[in-house]
This record gives sequence, structure tokens and C-alpha cells, in this order.
Amino acid sequence: MIRKDDYISKWDYFWMYEKEIRKCPSCTYDTNEDYYSLFFLSISSGAFTFSFHTPYPIGQDQFPAPASLEKVVHEEQEGLFRFGRGLFEEEKVIFSEKSILQFFYESLEKYHITLQQPYVLS
Repeated sequence: MIRKDDYISKWDYFWMYEKEIRKCPSCTYDTNEDYYSLFFLSISSGAFTFSFHTPYPIGQDQFPAPASLEKVVHEEQEGLFRFGRGLFEEEKVIFSEKSILQFFYESLEKYHITLQQPYVLS
């Protein structure tokens, strides 16, 4: 199915050209259907809302099984950072995962927000 602006999803493209892809000796593919999936965590308190997107392969050990979660459909945004971006290597020196979690938990406490299932850093 062709989407808005003649965009074809990766799966539609694959199924349209499956025979050619399977015959191609130089073509490889992985059918991990959740590879491009994102976990979406939204925290709201009063006028403030914080949204976090975590790629499935990274978050699969920290979040519940996808089948147990409500599916959320997002309208794609224009621009370079549709769902934010990961930290650049030089930013990781300044913003370590530990410091980000510290700021995150301080914000939860400041705005009296309780998580049902807190993130545990392994």
C-alpha cells in the first residue's frame, strides 16, 4: 500500500519484491518485525509533559512485553528529529545515563509523579 506522498513502508516494499530479494545472492535481510518499533513513555504533571521514545532492541529488557502494552500510533512529524535523537559521543561525556536518570528521578519527585514500574539501571 502506497502511503501519503508516495511513501512505501519497508514491509510493503519487501512483499512487493519478495521473489527478487530472495533470489538475490547479495541481498540479506532480517525479519525482526519490531526492529523499528519504539517504546513510548509519557509523563504529565499539570502543564508539563515529558515524552521519551526508546527503540525496541534497546528497551526490550527494561519495558514490559509489547503485547501487554497499549499500541500508540503517532503522526510522523517533519524534520530531522521526528522522535528526538540519541546523544552524540561527545555529549555522553557530559550527559551520562546515570546523570540523566538522576535528573529524571529528581523531576518525578519535584512534580510528585509516581511510576508504576520504575526503570532499573542494570
